[in-house]
Amino acid sequence: MDGGKGEECRQELWSPIIVSLKTRMSDIHETKHIINRLLEQTYIYKRDDKVILNIVAYEEIDEDDEYLKSLRDNYSDTIIVNIISYDYGNVTNIVEALKYIEMVNSRMNCTTYPYDTRLIYCEDKVLYPKTMVEVLNLVSLMDSDNAIWGSTGFDISNMNIIIRKDHGTRVEVIEAYGGIIAHIGTFLPDFNEYIQSIKKDNILIIQESSDIVISNYLSKHHHAKKIVNLENKNYSFNYIWSNMNL
Repeated sequence: MDGGKGEECRQELWSPIIVSLKTRMSDIHETKHIINRLLEQTYIYKRDDKVILNIVAYEEIDEDDEYLKSLRDNYSDTIIVNIISYDYGNVTNIVEALKYIEMVNSRMNCTTYPYDTRLIYCEDKVLYPKTMVEVLNLVSLMDSDNAIWGSTGFDISNMNIIIRKDHGTRVEVIEAYGGIIAHIGTFLPDFNEYIQSIKKDNILIIQESSDIVISNYLSKHHHAKKIVNLENKNYSFNYIWSNMNL
């Protein structure tokens, strides 16, 4: 992955998966069991699959931190430790994944991460089931609509929020709480421009309402947003909430 522009790139028979998670350096030791869970999935990560750990650090990073060193030493083929200085909520996970993909693709003779690369973004307050990546990848691959899938979402009717949990249900707002999967092409080519335009007016909207900001973008481009509910795979909003919410 570190080669120059002329590096040869081998095409796999499957689309790569990028898992993107944001946390704060000050919280890294409290959330390391969540990070570890993303590395202990039933899904077997392949050569170009990556877990991007976006660490918001407003202070200088301690490069001798034992946990960071263990991630870099023991999971160097899978995890990307990405130090950043801003926090846009769940938007950060998408923006940083797009940056990584653009960087890698620009260095290769062929496209390592095509538009059908799957992006899974999630939160650092939930200990996800070990089946998360497997389930989200499965429903995404089987979906002819190329929809965005997540374990929970809601509609808004007459100023009331209506939570949706049934499998396959379409929602107005998809929530990152239980993890979300989408094709990378879903967020190209204008997602960054969309976020920057909101940032100029009111960055708090992005930070405090990132799920709504993202869902508005998806609706603008007519992307369906659907609910995953597979109890037999221990992957549903109710299962996550009752067993693994922190």
